[in-house]
Amino acid sequence: QLVAKGYRVARVEQTETPEMLKERNDSGKGKKDKVVAREMCSVMSKGTRTYCHLDDLSLLDSDDRLSSSVLCCVKEVLYSGSSHINATSDSTAMDVETPA
Repeated sequence: QLVAKGYRVARVEQTETPEMLKERNDSGKGKKDKVVAREMCSVMSKGTRTYCHLDDLSLLDSDDRLSSSVLCCVKEVLYSGSSHINATSDSTAMDVETPA
């Protein structure tokens, strides 16, 4: 939805674990970081966008039509050896348990 409105959207990912942060802080001199490293992995715009089954392909025909594309948030949470993925989009929500 944001790209369709002309925004550029950046994807940022965590690039180290808390253990890696501790090692980096222990081995370095000077100021110690308090948060794990994150890096911008990609930037999506109207010119760089690729489409998948989740996209509303009618946007290719007309920019002034309303889109049914959803803004989705996915968060993976680890609980004692098993992984749970919580996802929400529009009015739906799901909780999926994955094998460790």
